[in-house]
Amino acid sequence: MSVIPEQVEAAAFAKESIDQWSWTPEQLASFNEKLNKRFGEVNLCDQALAFALWKTGHPIQYRHDDGIWRTSDQPLWGSSMVYRLLAKVELTTMPSIDWTAVSPRLKWLTQDLSGVMILFEKKPYANSFNGSWTTGCVGHLTHADNFASAKQCRGHWRDLIVERPAA
Repeated sequence: MSVIPEQVEAAAFAKESIDQWSWTPEQLASFNEKLNKRFGEVNLCDQALAFALWKTGHPIQYRHDDGIWRTSDQPLWGSSMVYRLLAKVELTTMPSIDWTAVSPRLKWLTQDLSGVMILFEKKPYANSFNGSWTTGCVGHLTHADNFASAKQCRGHWRDLIVERPAA
């Protein structure tokens, strides 16, 4: 695969923009206005910048003609889709629970994309398709919000997994 000069220019523009801008909510809103059309109609520099922002931790959403925004961990960058970037979510705390009140067989606490907290017996893995955690139907699980001590946190959902401390 050969790289054309326009792609090199777009990559340089994206790198410079990432390095020089703080990406405030206002800057993201302004950039999202440029993205508010089919991705194939967005200029190459802005496509590269969208990709670079996503790679540096900005969540990305897309929509089809139905107008429904969906979050994606693995965007397809389809030419007919419309994309927008969200503010980077900085990890502040991990989800927590009073483990002494939890059955010893439950070993993992997770928080998914929608904020739902689940306790798992087996170590779960991230399901990028729907932003949740799963074990593939292996082992016991329960909603952590059944416990008064369960505390949600803020951060990228794929990072929000906690192993029960050793006894």
